[in-house]
Amino acid sequence: MNFLFVANTPRDPLAGAAGCDISLIEALREQGHFVDEVWADEMPRKITHPNLHQLMELPKNFADVVAKRCASRTYDVIQVNQPHAWLAAKRHRQLKRPGVFVNRSHGWEPALRKAVAKYGSPSTDTRPMHRKVMTRVLAIPLERHNKLVVKWSDGVVLCSIDDYDYILQEYGTAKEKLLPLAPGIDPFFLESLPEVADESRWNRMIYVGNFCAPKAPEVVADVFRRVANACPAFEGTWVCPEQFHSNVRSLLGPIAAERVKCRDWMPKAQLRELFDSHGILLFPSYFEGFALTFLQAMARGLCVLGTKVDGMRQAIRDGCNGFLFERGDSEGIASRAVVLMNSPSTTKSLSTEARQSAEAYTWKKAATAFADFSEKLMRSKSGVTS
Repeated sequence: MNFLFVANTPRDPLAGAAGCDISLIEALREQGHFVDEVWADEMPRKITHPNLHQLMELPKNFADVVAKRCASRTYDVIQVNQPHAWLAAKRHRQLKRPGVFVNRSHGWEPALRKAVAKYGSPSTDTRPMHRKVMTRVLAIPLERHNKLVVKWSDGVVLCSIDDYDYILQEYGTAKEKLLPLAPGIDPFFLESLPEVADESRWNRMIYVGNFCAPKAPEVVADVFRRVANACPAFEGTWVCPEQFHSNVRSLLGPIAAERVKCRDWMPKAQLRELFDSHGILLFPSYFEGFALTFLQAMARGLCVLGTKVDGMRQAIRDGCNGFLFERGDSEGIASRAVVLMNSPSTTKSLSTEARQSAEAYTWKKAATAFADFSEKLMRSKSGVTS
């Protein structure tokens, strides 16, 4: 098949969404498909404000660049990221171009806003009030883009079952139009595990993620505080952008701050080394798309203490290869962490199961699922039922 992939981000294999797209593109090419790519450098941007850009400029940018590429080549599948591709999807259908139009979401924004509004702490948003108000105002027309892209696209590819369920419930979309596509893991994280010579690894807990409301930093801090008070051997690591380290220490308080080290973003080689020196990953997000962080940690043999959201509830079997909790349950997460630190044999068993589970998530598998979904959409559009 001939694919066109369009994204409004730089082509950066180390970035989350872009890195996933690049890995999927490479896997499709390995399976013999032709894939064209369009990235941010082909869509000049004049409006600097992110939300205003998405509202007023990005839909036309997507539509224009898709039209330009379709003028010189015919594609079986056009995949465009973000709901702001709704205008491109609408024009594709109105012009009756060949091929199917697929929208790709790396996290459904209306579902994210709903989760943060219900569970998040306002204290984590330190922006000036006028910016908070502007965000709430712009959220209304921006959410309309989500509804429109579902309406005009032939199919929608989502990160997780949670996003899939949200769209079914809120928009009444046909199941056949949606694909919850689990990502693959960078083979680098699936390389052989080192011998565990330092048993203190099982007393070390790490958190890796941005400092923002959906990631539940107040829950992360509360868990670290509780474990620091209950377990003398505990050591913690909090990885997030350095600019937020003062916020982290403020949340942790004086006792936990002495036991938890803050680390900045780092290359994947350093992150893998850091994972290999820890036994537990703390990941209590209120919302995720399908985070690669917890999968990478599982691949390195860490026991994940996560929440029953998105990719985690797909990949983690509670009590077998990790543990799942309700959002905001810092007490339950901390209690489980202390039990694991006091029972390294149990943690090691979970470590083995976590590694084996992570090995099932490959980009080859994701590419096959995406290609199969695309073929079904094409048959449906052409009126072929089997």
